[in-house]
Amino acid sequence: SLQKHAGLAFIELINEGRLLSHAMKDHIVRVANEAEFILNRMRADDVLKHAEFESSCLGTLQDRIDEERMCDHLISAARRRDAVLAGRLVDKLCSILHNPHGAWSSLSTPGSSPTSLQSIRSVPRMLDEKKAGGGSASSAHGNDLRSRCSPPLSAHRNG
Repeated sequence: SLQKHAGLAFIELINEGRLLSHAMKDHIVRVANEAEFILNRMRADDVLKHAEFESSCLGTLQDRIDEERMCDHLISAARRRDAVLAGRLVDKLCSILHNPHGAWSSLSTPGSSPTSLQSIRSVPRMLDEKKAGGGSASSAHGNDLRSRCSPPLSAHRNG
């Protein structure tokens, strides 16, 4: 009788172990499937975030390129403006120096000396040297400054 009850209890114990094993296996499979689902959803979110980041970077890059282009345009416009203004100032200076009624109309007027005229005549040459040394003045604006100023000075000296 004891052996009979022990055998049945042992068989029942083995059956309970099998049931528990199957239940654990099913539970592990469910948890693994849920984990896989969560990981797939996280991967999809990562892909979306990456695409959003790429488009944001491209937008920012385009904005920076446009900003740099605008800055370059403004700088080159300022350089052209400065070159035009410098040319006009040189023209004014030359016209003031060569005006027959001006202070430097001839060497015989009091207060003017050949050295001062020579130093004034060297201004266009210095501007040309500066321009040739890397200045940003454009050649489209008539930049041969010596030829602008030199003939009237020699005409005054001769006449």
